[in-house]
Amino acid sequence: MKKYNFCIVILTCCFLFLTSSQTKAQVVYMQDIVGYDQNARTIFGYSRTSLDFYAGLYYDPAVLGELYSELDNEIPLDAGNDRGFGSFFDAEVYLYSTFYRPSTQYCTFGTHFVVDFTYHVVGRLGICITTPIDPPPPSPTPTPTPQCFGTGKNAVPCPTPTPTPSPTPQGADLILKPYVLRPTGTTGGENTADVEVRVTPARAGWRVSLQLIRVANSGGHIDAHHDGNAPLGHLRLTRGQTNSSGIFRTIYTPSHIGEQIMVVATIENLFSIRRDMYVGFIRLFDMPVGDNYRLIGSRDPHPSNHWGDLGTTNGLREIANDYKLAYYGNNPIPDDDKLAYNDMSLELGGKFDLPPRLGALPNWADTGSHHEHREGINCDVRCCQNPGNVPRDRWENLIQIFFDRGSTRTLDETTTANPHWHLRFEFGQLRAPAHYTPGNFADMTWAETFDRQATDAEWLVWTERLEQAKAQGQPQLLAEAKTLERERFLSQEYIARNRTDEEFISDVFRSYLLREPTEKEMSNWLDVLNGIPSQPNNRSTFLTQFENIQEFANLIYSLVDERPPQICDLAEEQQCIFEGGIWDSNDCFCFRFPQDSR
Repeated sequence: MKKYNFCIVILTCCFLFLTSSQTKAQVVYMQDIVGYDQNARTIFGYSRTSLDFYAGLYYDPAVLGELYSELDNEIPLDAGNDRGFGSFFDAEVYLYSTFYRPSTQYCTFGTHFVVDFTYHVVGRLGICITTPIDPPPPSPTPTPTPQCFGTGKNAVPCPTPTPTPSPTPQGADLILKPYVLRPTGTTGGENTADVEVRVTPARAGWRVSLQLIRVANSGGHIDAHHDGNAPLGHLRLTRGQTNSSGIFRTIYTPSHIGEQIMVVATIENLFSIRRDMYVGFIRLFDMPVGDNYRLIGSRDPHPSNHWGDLGTTNGLREIANDYKLAYYGNNPIPDDDKLAYNDMSLELGGKFDLPPRLGALPNWADTGSHHEHREGINCDVRCCQNPGNVPRDRWENLIQIFFDRGSTRTLDETTTANPHWHLRFEFGQLRAPAHYTPGNFADMTWAETFDRQATDAEWLVWTERLEQAKAQGQPQLLAEAKTLERERFLSQEYIARNRTDEEFISDVFRSYLLREPTEKEMSNWLDVLNGIPSQPNNRSTFLTQFENIQEFANLIYSLVDERPPQICDLAEEQQCIFEGGIWDSNDCFCFRFPQDSR
């Protein structure tokens, strides 16, 4: 019977979903399966993307498979992704869950891609199945009472045996709400996620451990071309035990990097469950190639550097068309005269980290150039060199074109070392500022002081000290922030870095103010440091002076509380997931993939 149910699901899936989609005259095959084993009380799914020979000459297949229950259409029971190779190896994901319930609908959703230099969505498919109602237990067959000893009226019956109850299958689940978060340093980046491990039936005292793992090369950052380890964000607790309800809870705070994170929960060494967390902006699109502009600036650390929201990508196309029409009419525009669009945002937004110095690799830092470029609304347009040189007498008209097409607050950086215009597609609505929490501040300043990420334990100590001081008032918060900054810069770990005076001042600016010093500021503060009598604690005296500047106080006073998960309409969330979309809990918005994001 079990095999029969499974075969029906496969045949139905093959008939309905083994479909093809034309991609440059090649064929992409997509398949999704869902099934159950009533006896083993398990649910399973399968998603596959494969290519024919001709498509495999140009692309690799890829797939994201997710298994859902109608009891929670937001958090998948299991999920996974895979990338194949040409037409030789398919992309396959096997899904599995012990969260079996009778008379419940389960669905497999697959997002199917082809991959060249980036991922192109070619289809999102889904199939559902409803588990049957469990049959009632058979009525026990009455048996005569056995006589243990004696006969006649002296017979003594045996004690009635107590039936052994059937064991209830043990299950566990890992729930992330929400599973899409904004990176630190972006609008809404003070958000957090609830992380919950649930054991059913409830078992108190079960040991739980949590781990964060970055999905390699996610978010547009190529790991091998970066220096150091990527920040993963932080969990308030990474170990603990379930309570009397069989639940263990903690909170996740994201970092400034847009990326995909796997949260892995291990429960009593019996269960290992993983769930995907997306830190970033899921509604960004890869800027397509156009006739009247050029895309430049792609480098090994960030090979795909032209992602933006729909307003930005459409605005950039219209700007190029307007510029071409104004100066070239119906004639073709020479390649070197086309507007040159440099960095926009990365695939999931977040900090677009650039190398700290010439010849170095990006190091995941939140400071440095590209302070914006995090939300898909920015683009740097080259002004003064080929390709993309714009004659000086066209600048005024081009800036007006920028404004007319949505960049209503363009920043003129034509006098910098890398002259360009920095576009902001705000369409007349000033972008809401980014807010930082005590936890965000603790995370970023630690990295700038020690050139490494804080451990969860180190981060939690700092975060809780700042949060407790904030609850007492602004004076206490500022005093505690000063104390914590001084503790780090006077620690043996920092002293062992042997930083020069210039490096020390840069570290202080990045840690206290979350920015680099200007050339003038560097010169002025070097004079201050050199004016302090040489002594073992001259840097301590320097910190006493620096920490009293108003910019530092303003930053500390602006720290906000963490924002709990947004409460959205559950019916809308469920409909979004059922239709194959991704639910953005920050905006209570359903994002549905286009057939091809390019």
